[in-house]
Amino acid sequence: MVMLVALSAFIVGYFLGKHYGYVSGYQQGAAEAPLKLREESLERGICMLCREVVENKAGSGTDTAAEKNEY
Repeated sequence: MVMLVALSAFIVGYFLGKHYGYVSGYQQGAAEAPLKLREESLERGICMLCREVVENKAGSGTDTAAEKNEY
């Protein structure tokens, strides 16, 4: 009888943990996806929404020394 209760507790715990992990992973993916898409878009230099070429902005961290006039 004790073994049956212990086994049942482990099975219930397993499925609750699996469900919690699935929900947590889904929420994390939904939060991260737009950031990853924007990062890839900026790395390519083309806006994924409007297909406009994105120019380097001052202070973006991707400017060269020549563009900042620092020789």
